[in-house]
Amino acid sequence: MKSEVLPAVKWCSMCECTKPSSEFFKNYRDGFSPYCKPCSAQRKRKGDKTKSELMAIVYPSEKTKVCS
Repeated sequence: MKSEVLPAVKWCSMCECTKPSSEFFKNYRDGFSPYCKPCSAQRKRKGDKTKSELMAIVYPSEKTKVCS
């Protein structure tokens, strides 16, 4: 039986932050979505927005990226 080890942290390709793997949906090649849950929710709700437009929606009060 092959034992799969999932990463403890993962990089969100939208907000460009490293977050705990619990902040990602499980469903992709490495076992997790490429976007964290907040970014995934915004992408789903907003449709065809550009990355900068989505970042302004996800983190409206922040002028610079801050990983939490």
